[in-house]
Amino acid sequence: MMRSYVSLPPPDWRIRDLFYSLMMLPFSVKKKLETALHDLYGNRIMLTNMGRTALIAGLKAAGLTGQGVLIPTLVCPTVIRSVLQVGCVPILADVEENLHLSVKTLDAAYTQAVKAVLMPHLYGLHSPVEEIKVWAEQRKLFLIDDAAQAVGLQYQGRYLGTFGDMGILSFGPFKSIGISRGGVLMSHDAGLIERAKKIPLDPEPIRDVVRRLISCIIKLHYRPYFLALRKTPPPTPPRNGEGSLLLTPPSLSGKGAGGLGASEEKEDFALSRIESHLIYRVLKRADSIFSKRRELAKKFIAAMNKEKYEPVGADDIPYVRIPIRLKGNLTAQETVSWLRSQRIEAEQIYKPLHLWDNYRSYADKSLLQAEVLWNAVILVPNSEKVCDVFKLYP
Repeated sequence: MMRSYVSLPPPDWRIRDLFYSLMMLPFSVKKKLETALHDLYGNRIMLTNMGRTALIAGLKAAGLTGQGVLIPTLVCPTVIRSVLQVGCVPILADVEENLHLSVKTLDAAYTQAVKAVLMPHLYGLHSPVEEIKVWAEQRKLFLIDDAAQAVGLQYQGRYLGTFGDMGILSFGPFKSIGISRGGVLMSHDAGLIERAKKIPLDPEPIRDVVRRLISCIIKLHYRPYFLALRKTPPPTPPRNGEGSLLLTPPSLSGKGAGGLGASEEKEDFALSRIESHLIYRVLKRADSIFSKRRELAKKFIAAMNKEKYEPVGADDIPYVRIPIRLKGNLTAQETVSWLRSQRIEAEQIYKPLHLWDNYRSYADKSLLQAEVLWNAVILVPNSEKVCDVFKLYP
């Protein structure tokens, strides 16, 4: 009997959530969602269709157009695309073994051209937020706390996304709270949010929202069956700007500023009414969702063969994808290929931006640690079944 796929988990919204949202469609819940997020995070809130849109709006509202923005080379390509779209100049920095920036790597990349620094939290892990916050304050830099992959997660009792001059959240697939789409810009600065809200965001065509939700049901809710129909997962999973798998990717074929195509379709929209209902309902279940994922992660990490691999982060994080570091002669590309042949939906971490042809000019030196990590760290679904298969790895 053919073994079923061990795939990434389905989105956090249920089919009955969608039916409820459709029934309640005549009634907007956006104000309630803004209030709920304000009460949770203590910040002023602006809703958008994606974290990417929130970042673009925030950069514009902060008056950073044309300025230098320091970002890690190990980050979702959405970030550098957003920085370039606003007309800012990205400056790439290396990362540490924990996948994140540090004061040391920031110092190595800092120049007088830098006016802002973006601090992301990848895969549910967190950056050294307090050290970076102090570092940015000493240089009077605008700090962007990018918690797109850490919605609802805390560091020392404080929510990630609230440590900067502005914060970013995302509700895309496979995020810590995964819907089908959704983004948030937040800040303690009411003026920044008010300026951001004056930036026009058109409503997304309803046909696109419906198409996305249907695609999400087929490809994500019933993922093991969808992958079985494909015979095998693709060796290099295509990504869209929000990091989700097997959805429509953006066009990067043109050679405009930063390599963006001049004919790229518009992506910056307001949050759809349907998805605002979905986010509002799922947020009420966040504690339960995180509790189940933490339990799974503890079991997974306890069962790991520590001679072959080890977790990058702690075992009490509500991972969707667990980053693990390979030991010995194992390489990320070979290991991912083998796991996929065993019907495990594994993948490599983000390819460092300075290795992309479009973006290598934004790093003025080698960023070697990120390259080491790209070849030594992989992502696997948060599932006990992965360990059972991994024990067979030669």
